[in-house]
Amino acid sequence: MRTPNTQCEICKKPLYRRPFELKKYNGVCCVGCRSSLYKKRPPSLNLKLGRQKGTNHLEGIPKSKTQKDKMKKIMAKWCKENPDKVKARGAKCRAEKHYNWKGGVDGIGQSIRRMSECEKWRDKVKNRDKKCQHCGGNKNLESHHIIPVQMIIEKYQIKSREDARMCEFLWDIKNGITLCRKCHYELDGRKYTEYGEDKFYIVKEKKDRLGKNNSNWKGGLVEIKCLRCQKLFYDKRCNKDKRKYCSKKCKYDNN
Repeated sequence: MRTPNTQCEICKKPLYRRPFELKKYNGVCCVGCRSSLYKKRPPSLNLKLGRQKGTNHLEGIPKSKTQKDKMKKIMAKWCKENPDKVKARGAKCRAEKHYNWKGGVDGIGQSIRRMSECEKWRDKVKNRDKKCQHCGGNKNLESHHIIPVQMIIEKYQIKSREDARMCEFLWDIKNGITLCRKCHYELDGRKYTEYGEDKFYIVKEKKDRLGKNNSNWKGGLVEIKCLRCQKLFYDKRCNKDKRKYCSKKCKYDNN
C-alpha cells in the first residue's frame, strides 16, 4: 500500500493520489463521501466540460440540418416575442461600435443598399411583378427605384441609417419596378455586355446533353433476338455480338 499524501475533505481519511490527479481535480474524497462532497461544493465546480458559465461549449461541433432548422425556428420565435431585446442587441454592434468600422468610408446611398430593409424591399417588388416590366423576361431579375435613392436622400435629408429606417417613402414598393439585368443597365445608361464592366454576367443555360443531343451519341440501345425463345430484347451496342439470350433461364435451360 502506498504512503498517503492527502486526506478526504469530508471524513479526513488518509488517501493516496497521484500528483497529476491532485492538480486535475478540484477536491479529494473517498468513495463513500463522494456524494457529500458534490453537494457541499457549488454546481459550477462539478462541470466536466471544462468551461466557464456563459461560454458556448458546443462551438465547433458539427450539427445536422434538422438541428439547424430547429434552432432557426426557436430563434425566429424568440426574436418575434422580444423585439426590444433584438433592437438593443443590434445597437451594440452598429456603426462606430462594430468591430470592422472604418469611419464611414462608404456613402449613405451604398450603406442603405446593404440594409436588410432594402433586401426585403427588393423581394417584395420581385414577388409583385414576377417578370421584367420592359421585355417580359423572367431571368436575372433586379429591383429598380423609379425615383433614385440619391434624390430621396436629398429630399428627405437622410444622413444616417436610422433616418433611412424612419423614411417610409424609401421602402414603398410603389416606387419600385422589376427589370432584367440587361434592361436595368440600359435604363441606368451603363454599358452592358455578357461579361460586363461591372463583372456582372448572364448565367448561361446548360445545354441538354441527353440522348441525341450528346456529341458521343451512337444510336442508343440495339434490338437483339433471343436464340431460344425468339423474344426481342434491348441491350448496349457493344453487347450485340456477345449476348445471345434474353435471360439466364433461356441460357441454361436444356429442355
